[in-house]
Amino acid sequence: MAKVLITSDLEEKYIHQIEIQGHEIINKKVDENELLEYVKEVDCMVVGYDTQITKKVIDAAVAAKKLKFIVRAGAILDNIDMEYAKSKRLRVYSTPSGTTNAVAEMVIGQMITISRNIHMTNINMRKGEWDREKYYGTEISRKTLGLIGFGRISRAIAEKAKSLSMRVIYYDKYSKTELYGFEPVTMEKLLKESDYISVHIPGGKENYHVINKETFDLMKDGVYFINYSNCGVVDDKALLDAIDSGKVKAAALDVFEEEPVKDERILNNPKISLTPHIGSLTAEADLRIGQDVVKYVTENL
Repeated sequence: MAKVLITSDLEEKYIHQIEIQGHEIINKKVDENELLEYVKEVDCMVVGYDTQITKKVIDAAVAAKKLKFIVRAGAILDNIDMEYAKSKRLRVYSTPSGTTNAVAEMVIGQMITISRNIHMTNINMRKGEWDREKYYGTEISRKTLGLIGFGRISRAIAEKAKSLSMRVIYYDKYSKTELYGFEPVTMEKLLKESDYISVHIPGGKENYHVINKETFDLMKDGVYFINYSNCGVVDDKALLDAIDSGKVKAAALDVFEEEPVKDERILNNPKISLTPHIGSLTAEADLRIGQDVVKYVTENL
């Protein structure tokens, strides 16, 4: 029998599936001090986005020689020091396929939202406004979508965009050849030719502010910009300046350099459609994540 600490919001039915295998479950939110104690006695941890796995936590786990692996119930690993975990040979699994379709649908929805000013009309009609000409929009059909990064989510977006008669190009530093029938291009070509740009690359030091003032300067005037990637990838100040100048016509954002967002330039900007980091939050995504968590725990304990 193994001991499993679950700090994520895993549904009870999946917790039960692990429990009936004979494992002891500790299902609770913990602070860092509690976590430092638990890593000394549990065989496995299932963590959400709000549990920080730092060097200090990893060192405590390695010293105790008890923790076998960690499962991140979700796709983004920003809350785990992955480089340090690898250096200490601590296994970490994630469940990226669970959230793929949820984020892809959200991005397509936001592209239409900002193209047709849905985010603005929804607010202003409640204030009694009825100014139809003010919200003259554009169609996404026959436009060029540029995807920065071409992992699972980007590929799902590409397929959906293609079905909506969009031209899809992508830049991925790890792939220079055509994948799944979509056109790879240089970053510069993507920035210059895309009517819509959507970012889907990992966070961390390697990609910090990859999208910055110089990047925005290369984009088409009046480009639509979508960020459903990871915190820190986009320089939010540079984006706001690009919106103010008209370089970016409108943006849809789900991740931010500071969360929760406090910047009034972001919160009160009518050209930005905002969501509070909810791209992956669907009932179907939770189902797939839960199934993957049970699979990883079952196969490794």
